[in-house]
Amino acid sequence: MQRMLLIETRDLLGLDPTDGAWSMAMNLGRSGSKTAILLFENAVLAARAGVSRLVADAIAAGIPVSADELSLTERSIPTAAIQSGVTPAGPELVVEQLESGAAVIWR
Repeated sequence: MQRMLLIETRDLLGLDPTDGAWSMAMNLGRSGSKTAILLFENAVLAARAGVSRLVADAIAAGIPVSADELSLTERSIPTAAIQSGVTPAGPELVVEQLESGAAVIWR
């Protein structure tokens, strides 16, 4: 089974839900592929509760969504403020995904 990690760095508030990489991650996750999403840099703004439908839809589809801990800290977003289902994560998440053979898309 194919594994994929999408590392999203852009603020999701203006992102089109049919955007290529995000749409691919959602479709792969829904089809049963082991897909995960890491929100990084400005993308962590969408990790806040009630802010992003894209993040809520990914969680509802069973796709693990993580938010980079350092990016959260730099933007003064406390763990208590992030959406249920989003897991704070460190750089080891990327290393673990690479070690497991996952394809990683960074954008």
